[in-house]
Amino acid sequence: MICTRCGSNNLANAAFCSQCASRLAPEIQPMYRYASRGTTVLVLGILSIMVCSIMGPIAWSMGGEELRRIAAGETSPMGQQSAFAGRICGIVATVMLALTGLFVLWAVATIH
Repeated sequence: MICTRCGSNNLANAAFCSQCASRLAPEIQPMYRYASRGTTVLVLGILSIMVCSIMGPIAWSMGGEELRRIAAGETSPMGQQSAFAGRICGIVATVMLALTGLFVLWAVATIH
């Protein structure tokens, strides 16, 4: 924590400055309306690629919503990278799901 009076660097939990003994103001932590879901989106995105493609649209949707909340300041920006990566994984899984569906329809149509 930096002293506003003398500019010296102090321990994070110090109440008084080690150089000038003035009282240090605690840092104010921002409050957010929603908890971050970045990790959840990332896990859903990875699972949608590895296990079940049906989770792809869910990860895509949740990732988009989480990025919107971060941009609006309603959620902590700490989960932005996870939400972005999970959203991309969701998009990839959704495309794979659509291609698989088209392949199955083509295979069924050519058999009969």
